[in-house]
Formats: sequence, structure tokens, C-alpha cells
Amino acid sequence: MALTTVTGLLFATALFATWSYLTQLAVIPETTVNLEDALEAYDQGDLDLAKKLIGYLHHDAADAHLLCGALFVLGAIKAADADAEYSAARRRASHMAAGRYLQKANSLGFPDGREVEGTFLMGRSLILGNQLHAGIDALSRLLDHPDAPAFEIHSLLVQAQLDRPTPDLGAAFRHNDYILNSDAASARRRRQAQFRQIEILLALDRIDAARATLDRLEASLQRLPRVQVLLGRIEFAQAARQSDETRRNEGLQSAIDRLRAAQQEIPAGDPLARQAMNWIGR
Repeated sequence: MALTTVTGLLFATALFATWSYLTQLAVIPETTVNLEDALEAYDQGDLDLAKKLIGYLHHDAADAHLLCGALFVLGAIKAADADAEYSAARRRASHMAAGRYLQKANSLGFPDGREVEGTFLMGRSLILGNQLHAGIDALSRLLDHPDAPAFEIHSLLVQAQLDRPTPDLGAAFRHNDYILNSDAASARRRRQAQFRQIEILLALDRIDAARATLDRLEASLQRLPRVQVLLGRIEFAQAARQSDETRRNEGLQSAIDRLRAAQQEIPAGDPLARQAMNWIGR
């Protein structure tokens, strides 16, 4: 299938530039290399070899199969490289680049049998690259697919929905509820989901439900500074509901005292310390 559109030509140009760079690093093999060799190397986890094999491929702009396959491999490798970056800023930038590769591959059609994997990697990198709308749209298409990694998809979507300029709290609650009830959740991730559920309920102004959820936490967790900050926020909300001024002021003072005590247990510079300070200052 010939790429006749301007967009297609741009895709080809970007890929050829990458190919040219990779070819300069590679020693041309004696035998012919095809896309399946690169895909096999990728499947085996040999990402360096997969990248080199993409550099050996014949540069044919008319071969959409070759083009989308190469973009898929390069995008998947870039996503893996992004996860290994040492700083949040570099991880975000690398995931943005991976997302662009995978979006281009998606526009041409992922290689046969790679549609679910490609869509998942694309949505994940878009979200981690702060392209939330496109990432949410991509991963949402996989929610009912039996071969998709459901637990990871819900985990990505809950945070993405909360990080949107206007959070979708209802969607975040549903994704988080899936995590809470999933057998795939480790103890650490279930604990994180419990804390997040309380925060979502607070944002939804479901104060009683938030308090009930907090009360169901293990006793050892309830002593954690993060939980004490959540409890202080709940006490603030409960005090604000009081019609009696004396009881309202007593409740507010109790919340402030709890937040101050929690703040002393939080390392300086931790965002949780700033959150406690902001509530104390209200």
C-alpha cells in the first residue's frame, strides 16, 4: 500500500531518519534481515539486537507493513528505555517520544497479532508522557478485551483520570474499585488503592463513606502520617457541617492538632507535608 498522504510521508521521513542513525551504528549482516527477525528479538527481550535489526531493514516507503512494524518495535523499545530513565522529567519526555512512534504505527495498523500489545503500550506511554486524553482513549478501548492486561490498565486509568485538568472522579472511583477487588493486587498496591479511595471519596464530598473506608484500614496503617492527614481532612469536613459554633470550632481545632502532629512525622520536602500545611492554614 503506497503512502500517498502528507501525513504518511511525514511518518516515513521520521522513520528513515531513525533508520539512518541506527544503520550508522550497525555492521551490515551477511544474510538478509526481515521485520520478523526484529520482532523475534524484541519478543526474546533482546532490545539492543531488535534496534540494530530495524536499522538493517530495506528502506521502502511503499511498504506499509514494514513501516508500521518498524515503528512498533522502535516505540516499544523507547517505552522500555523510558522506564529506565533516572529522572521523572526524562521518563516523561521519553514516553512522549515512544507514544509518538506507537501512534504512527497505530495509524498504519499494528502488525498482525500485535494490536492489543501495541494499543496498551501506546496508551501507557501517552499517559506517562502526560498526553492524558489520548492515553485514556487508547486504554479505554481495551477495557473489555480478554487478552488485555486489565489490572495494569485500570491502574493507569485511575491516576490519569485524577490528573486531568478537570478530574473525572466517578471514572477514577470505578477504576480504583477494580484494583481493590482484584486478586492481582499486591499488598502494597491494594494499600495504595485504599488510600486513594479515601481521597476520591473526600473529593466527591462523600465524607461518611471516606471515614468508614478509613476505619476499615488495619490498625497499623491508621498510624501512618498519610492516614493521619486523611483523617485530619475528614475531621475538617465533619466540623464544617456542624451548625453549633462551639462544636464546629472544637472539631476544627482537633483536625488542626492532628495535622500538625502528622506533619512532624513527614520528611521535609515531601508533598504530603505541604498538603498538611495547606489544610492547617485554611
